[in-house]
Amino acid sequence: MGTYLSTPILEKHIEEGSDIAEDPNIPVRWAVVDMQGWRKSMEDAHVARTDVMLPKCYTEQPGGGGGESAEEEGAATTNKNDTGAANAKVFAVFDGHGGAEAARYCQINLVSVLTSQSHWKGIQESTTGDENKSTAFCVGQSLVDSFHALDRMIDDPNQRQEIGQWRSERPAPYVHGAAGGDDDAADVEMGGTEYDEKLDVQNEPMELDDAQQRRHTVMDASEISEDAAKLHMIDDEETGSDNTSENSDEGATDKSEESAMNDNGEKGREDYNGTSNTMSDADDGDKVSDDSMENKASDGVVHDDSDDEKEERTNESDGGEVEKPAAGDKPEKGKIALAANDAVALFQKLLHMKGTSEDDVIDDGLQVVEDSSAAGESDGGQGPEVAIPTKEQLLNPPTGVVLPSVSVPTRIHNGRKVCNLPDHAIHAGCTSVVAVVVGRTLVVANAGDSRAVICRAGGLTEPLSFDHKPLQNREMNRITNAGGFVNQFGRVNGNLNLSRSIGDLKYKQVPGIHPAEQMITAEPDILSTTLRAGDEFIILGCDGIWDCLTNEECVKYVYDRIDSKTPQEIGAEMLDDIVSADPRASQGIGGDNMTIMIVDLLPHTRAYSTD
Repeated sequence: MGTYLSTPILEKHIEEGSDIAEDPNIPVRWAVVDMQGWRKSMEDAHVARTDVMLPKCYTEQPGGGGGESAEEEGAATTNKNDTGAANAKVFAVFDGHGGAEAARYCQINLVSVLTSQSHWKGIQESTTGDENKSTAFCVGQSLVDSFHALDRMIDDPNQRQEIGQWRSERPAPYVHGAAGGDDDAADVEMGGTEYDEKLDVQNEPMELDDAQQRRHTVMDASEISEDAAKLHMIDDEETGSDNTSENSDEGATDKSEESAMNDNGEKGREDYNGTSNTMSDADDGDKVSDDSMENKASDGVVHDDSDDEKEERTNESDGGEVEKPAAGDKPEKGKIALAANDAVALFQKLLHMKGTSEDDVIDDGLQVVEDSSAAGESDGGQGPEVAIPTKEQLLNPPTGVVLPSVSVPTRIHNGRKVCNLPDHAIHAGCTSVVAVVVGRTLVVANAGDSRAVICRAGGLTEPLSFDHKPLQNREMNRITNAGGFVNQFGRVNGNLNLSRSIGDLKYKQVPGIHPAEQMITAEPDILSTTLRAGDEFIILGCDGIWDCLTNEECVKYVYDRIDSKTPQEIGAEMLDDIVSADPRASQGIGGDNMTIMIVDLLPHTRAYSTD
């Protein structure tokens, strides 16, 4: 795993704003505070916009009331009092890994991509005959489409220059009011229909099992709690109390418990592939929760989140296992004894020198058509066609010498599964949580382990998102069906300790697999609810916050201070309180990048507003 700084960077980056003057019906005051902390770089990004053009489905409803159907409990009554919003409001936190460029690219492009979607613009043809879609549905579907559109844009070679810019440059804060809501559509087609046609992207409707359907829900408090309980129950029934997965016992070693000395003589924990690191996090595998759908920091999982932590590269060493000659064995005179890893590497070089095709060395009958990404780096899937593997081939990876290929995502080496995917030109990715407020409709999209919660009247905590972890049954099923695996430390293909994100394109290359069903997917869960009188505030944060605080603890922290202190004061105070004094002693808790966004829904009632 990666290293920490010798001392933390505690400087805060603060942005704040409000739309009290522009929206007297549902005004907000917001602030976002981020801090690099112990990490060697800051990879988080965010969006806070209160001037976004309204979706057409909202503006066309009688009175602009949001268009929720009468059957939705609590929504119809509330929306009768919704006299219409001036703008939509978009709040988002992107937690980057492998570099900051994916998170920052999403920060720059999210709003223009979102407002360009056909459901947002009201030009989507109805396939059900129901033209009167609710605001929640239109916004939710637009968010789903936007997450995948951002993936396609990051994958586009024409976007590489801009993406490279954000690798080392932090975007300037957005100036609120500098561009009107309608101006968001200036780049409308970069993530919409025309962009898909440019890349020849086919987005056919998916036919999924009920358990895989997107959650487009409008819930009250009891329904959200009930839904969370059901999800928890489903995973418990399917996985039992066993903390390991089908793949977790393959090639398991005891190396995670070993330690190694660093250059300064200090002990550092040794990673599962046998490479030692200085001042590294506690290994994720030591404390993996059976089911992290219950959003708690007490699950003991340390969520690594730096350039080196989200992705552990094991391909070069094939898990760190080296074949050694038996005791007493000596190489024959004139012959060289090679470790298995070296022999494989040498054999692959010889194949290229002799012009041997990949077809000659792939087992299990998979005939791969010429693939520019084989044994190299993928360039966004724009090369020649490759063979589409069958489900049987994906579930039964080949054994032996197999050159890296998108058609053979996993291979067996030394009796264990190892990643066989070629690298992609873009290595970075980001987990993403986005909250959109349109009138009194609140829609949240989440992919990964960033999180959103709402504080209802009286300090009641309600989750607005649920974490995605590789060891969850629903995530592992998708990963396995796409030809991947999850090792005993909860890492996808032995590398990534997350299962949903924007970016991470190396793990989204398997041909014949829909983007929503790739082993790592940008497909978000969608949760919709109605804002009610007395609702206090919304919190969005990266996993560096939720490692330290539960949903309830975080809400209470803000609730106890929100009347007398501004959102930015509370956010800065929170980060100072939860940052670790020594991340080695705390096993990484409090050592991550941290971003907290607080959206106050009752700014006109606060004592701080009169100061």
